[in-house]
Amino acid sequence: MTSLRIPFRRAYIEGFWITVCGIVAVSVGVLSAAMQMAWWWAWGFGTASCLIVAGFLWKPWFEFGVKAWNRAAPILTAFLRSVVMKLCFFLISVFGSPPGSLLRTGSLQSSESMWHALAPASYRLKSAGTETGTGWFSELLTLSRRPGNRWMFLLLPFLVALVLLGDDPKPSLPPSGTYTLY
Repeated sequence: MTSLRIPFRRAYIEGFWITVCGIVAVSVGVLSAAMQMAWWWAWGFGTASCLIVAGFLWKPWFEFGVKAWNRAAPILTAFLRSVVMKLCFFLISVFGSPPGSLLRTGSLQSSESMWHALAPASYRLKSAGTETGTGWFSELLTLSRRPGNRWMFLLLPFLVALVLLGDDPKPSLPPSGTYTLY
């Protein structure tokens, strides 16, 4: 996740505030239009203008925005990653099915399982894409076209979202009690 340092460059801070004001203006404008308010565009523009005017009246306001972003970005990213994973699990387990099985949603006897096993030929790959040189994406699309494997199409948007959200490992620092000479 990109973060800004407080001894920042002028272009970074201007770009940051232009982006923030644009997002706030669009969000407030859409919310005002959804609430059927008169002059919904003025509400969005006015809110964004207040953010800019506050920065001209009180200079540390711009630094506050950067500090707030640096603290909120990792928390929001972790939250969004969790939401994407939970949504993916729900959609795939309910509307799709794991490989080699089918989830029946009709009424069942008390001892009957909801999962119906499929033949291994419907979900097993002959190659993982490395032997044929086609790559994993084309193999995934080929496999998802088989009957009973349509759930794999549900997986692709979640894979893209998780790649975009990324994984922010904590920087490897020595423990605080470690004595170093530098």
